[in-house]
Amino acid sequence: SILNRFCEDILDEINLGNGNLTGSQFIEYLHRSNMFIIDLDDEKKWFRYHHLFQEMLNDLLNKHYPWDERAQLHSKASHWFEDRGYLEEALDYALKVDDFDTAREIVISHRLSLLNTGQWWPLLKRLFQRLPISIIQQDFELLLTQAYLRFYNADHIGVSQVVNQMEKMASNPDIDPQVHGEYLFFLGYVTIYIRNDETRCLIHMKAGLEKIPESSPEPRGLIELFYTLF
Repeated sequence: SILNRFCEDILDEINLGNGNLTGSQFIEYLHRSNMFIIDLDDEKKWFRYHHLFQEMLNDLLNKHYPWDERAQLHSKASHWFEDRGYLEEALDYALKVDDFDTAREIVISHRLSLLNTGQWWPLLKRLFQRLPISIIQQDFELLLTQAYLRFYNADHIGVSQVVNQMEKMASNPDIDPQVHGEYLFFLGYVTIYIRNDETRCLIHMKAGLEKIPESSPEPRGLIELFYTLF
């Protein structure tokens, strides 16, 4: 009942709390029993419950299963959807049980792959907007993601505000070198456009360029462009 849509594979993954039925057998049982199941595609791969029936099942789940078991089901669902590239659904399942560590990892783990594609903006923005502000403000790489989103929205003051927060964390030796290099780009950007210090800007940009590999074309191309301009 926790699943907004389901198929055979994900039912096998979460095991339904019952090892006697496979996902395929369970779906067949639902059809035979007229359990308010709705086909979502012509291939009959994906299904969902009628929303009223799902609400009833969720009420029963909440009543008869403890929180930790319900959270485990959501965690399995989240990982299954993430592994198959359904990132928004993966994030939703994590957030439903306040699993903020998993939610953070979903955004962080896919941040670069999304940046390095041509259609990253809408999806990354939607993922990011679902995260609690309190989580973002404590995390260097999530703040970096916020800097990208504000930068591409031409929010220069907003970028400066994020960089001011990141400066307080930037000396942490555990920060990944490439992540630190991307931060140095935004620090250089703020240094020239907000603080009017071209010399320091070039120093930051050069240091950042040395840390970002060519295998990350979007961050690398961005810093190369601005370094060349100055």
